[in-house]
Amino acid sequence: MKHHFRPRSYVADLPIFAPVDGTVTAVRPESMGDIIEIALSADPLYRVTLFHVVTSPPLLAGQSVFAGELLGWHFGNDTYSDVAVRYVPGEGEGYLLSIFDFMTDELFARYAAAFGLTQRSDFVISFEARVADSLAPCPDGVLAREGVLPNWAFHT
Repeated sequence: MKHHFRPRSYVADLPIFAPVDGTVTAVRPESMGDIIEIALSADPLYRVTLFHVVTSPPLLAGQSVFAGELLGWHFGNDTYSDVAVRYVPGEGEGYLLSIFDFMTDELFARYAAAFGLTQRSDFVISFEARVADSLAPCPDGVLAREGVLPNWAFHT
C-alpha cells in the first residue's frame, strides 16, 4: 500500500527521515526529486520506498541508513510525500503492505494521538475491501468503473 502524506502546511525544508534501519538498494531520479528504496536490515525481502526526496548529501545504492537518519527534504508543495512498503520474495514478484505495520509502537502512538485513531488498520484500506470493490480498467487506460471505496483516507 502506498501512503501519501500532505503536511498541514508546507514549509520550505520539510525533512525526510529513514523510517527503518536498512540498506539503500536504489536511488532513481524522477521529475520531483528522487525515489529511494531501502531494504530492511531485519529482513531484506521487505523494501521501503520513499518518493519525492531531494537527497542531501546524495545517497548511493549499498549505503546503510538507520531509522531516524535525515535523508533529505521533501521536493516541495507541487506534490505529496509518499511512502510504500513491498515484500519482494523474488524477481518480478511481490505485494504492497502498509508502513503503519512497520512503525515502532512509539511512532504509531504519535500518529494515533495526532489523528484520534486507535488501530493501525484505521489508516489502511484493507486488501479484502479493495478486492471487493476493485477497479475495472479499459484498454485506453481510463477506468470503466471507479468503485465506491474512497481512494484516499483523509485524517486531519
